Amino acid sequence: MWSLENGKSGVWNCMFEPAYNIEQICETMKKATGMNSWIPSVNDKFLMGVAAIVGPIGGKAVGIHPARVKKIMVSTNINGDKLKNSGYQFHWILEESFNDWFEDCNRVCLK
Repeated sequence: MWSLENGKSGVWNCMFEPAYNIEQICETMKKATGMNSWIPSVNDKFLMGVAAIVGPIGGKAVGIHPARVKKIMVSTNINGDKLKNSGYQFHWILEESFNDWFEDCNRVCLK
């Protein structure tokens, strides 16, 4: 918010308000990239338990790490009221953002 309040420009990490949940993000990403994969919905406590067990026995090599699992759950649970109330207008909706990102990656993958 400091950057906006002080007229600074640049690229920032921020979130939409109202916030999208992980399922909405995954489905939108699939639509933008043309993926047809089924993504299961898993309870957060179950997922943390699996990460705690699988992480130390090789899961960390493929990103199954308790700290990373917790981060994805916590980082999508934030409140964007201050940004929304500042009058800032996003240039794209979520789907357009993924489409733009996918185009930047030559429609091969999201890097």
